[in-house]
Amino acid sequence: MIDVRRVLAALITALLLVGCSLTRADPRPTATPDTRTQDAPLVIAWAADGDLAVWRSGDDLPRRIASGGVIRPLLAPDGASVAYLRGPQGDPRSLWISDTAGATERQIVDTSALADDGETRRLSQVVWSPDGGTIYFTTLSGDGLHMRDADDLWRVDPRGGAPERLLVDGDGGLIAPSPNGATLALASAGEYDAAPGAITLYVPATGEHRRALEFPAVATGSEQRWHSDPRWLPDGSGLLVAVPPADLVYGGEGDLATALWSIPLDGEARQIGQIEADFFGLPMFSADGAHVAYFARRTAPDQTAFQLMIAAQDGSSSAIYAEGGLDALTLAAWLPQGDRFLYGSGAPGEWWRGQPGAEPSRFPSAETSITDIVWADPNTYVFSTHGEDGFTLSFGLLDVPVRPQTVATLDAYPFFDAVLP
Repeated sequence: MIDVRRVLAALITALLLVGCSLTRADPRPTATPDTRTQDAPLVIAWAADGDLAVWRSGDDLPRRIASGGVIRPLLAPDGASVAYLRGPQGDPRSLWISDTAGATERQIVDTSALADDGETRRLSQVVWSPDGGTIYFTTLSGDGLHMRDADDLWRVDPRGGAPERLLVDGDGGLIAPSPNGATLALASAGEYDAAPGAITLYVPATGEHRRALEFPAVATGSEQRWHSDPRWLPDGSGLLVAVPPADLVYGGEGDLATALWSIPLDGEARQIGQIEADFFGLPMFSADGAHVAYFARRTAPDQTAFQLMIAAQDGSSSAIYAEGGLDALTLAAWLPQGDRFLYGSGAPGEWWRGQPGAEPSRFPSAETSITDIVWADPNTYVFSTHGEDGFTLSFGLLDVPVRPQTVATLDAYPFFDAVLP
């Protein structure tokens, strides 16, 4: 049996010896340095087959802290509490919270109490504030094929109290907190050919909000609506976002370039460039804001070969980084700090680590196939794999050549979260 306490201590010591900073990272606010010591525990929470379990470095075994209907966990930034979606058959009807010892389980949001018009509501996005003092969330409205993000905004105090509606449907959107949590960027979809999409900046302390950018709502060719994916700059001074033309998914002739925008907190949005990107590989900005990764726009709808491109922030200096078929090449995500990224190429679960101007390398190793990954901080990652024995959860360190260590093996697919406070 692996002694996980010794393994984690050895891995953290190795990190300190090579001069790597153990900094807290959330992929949605960009990571910034802190002064954590090597005594901080790695905390991993997962939901599988309706049950919720937590493992902390120093624990001999995981601890089950909730049973029945648990869908997905969301750890507080300090790792001391875990919020989790709950409902029958994966239907997110309530939000619960517990300390990670499992001693204080209680419900904090019941969606049946949120709608004042008799309409069904479900929980959509749930986000902790960076300081852990508030939980923000959005809801889904409607049922079946008509279920959609309401583009609203709510908050609830994790210590107690009723949920508070901050913005009505259409005025909020998917949530991206600034690095210090003082401002929320909210991405709303709008209505194709009817109402514009937008990015709104909301200040929770004052209730101030303004639409920083509006654009024609983007078609998706389906019932789903398109939401932008803004990226905060590391210093929190503003955001970067890519917005495609409304009809890009349908292809055709004419100007189909995707616009690259800069949105400063203290000024007006301005377009900084454009890129000929494919709808199924739209530009994503790196954590440091210096680069974008995207798929080059296909010249014909039946084209099956894709090109993964890397360009500067404004779309200039674009170059092919990797090529592959639609079934073999996937754009995963930028790492939570700096200019490195992950992408899929080859067999399912075969991931590669890339960097502008550098050759790619298999991640985390040549023999490991990944089904999902969460970053506990910029250097510590937790990932799941699928094999003959079921699903395995493991953790590793990005810049230390130590074999990742297994935490748990499960029969059912795990939805998981991780923090290294």
